[in-house]
Amino acid sequence: PDNEKENDHTTNTSPVANHNLRYLSSHQALADLAHFIQHIRTHHYPNTPNSKIVVFGGSYPGMLAAWSRLKYPHLIYAAVSHSAPLQVVLYF
Repeated sequence: PDNEKENDHTTNTSPVANHNLRYLSSHQALADLAHFIQHIRTHHYPNTPNSKIVVFGGSYPGMLAAWSRLKYPHLIYAAVSHSAPLQVVLYF
């Protein structure tokens, strides 16, 4: 029946299908950034291997900027983080 096909995630090719939502995490975003930097350096700017990468952002992107510098110091020279809640406090 048609209803079974709609619920079968193997036939859904949408990038926002439920089975793809597992990739929407800060860990995956940081890994994607590292991969992007390496790809750009290798394929688009191969003659500038020592160029400095600076990331920046505000709020959630600011958190990602700071975390990316901590996690990938060999790729990211500096990070500018504005209005980023780096230490979350519950029940304040």
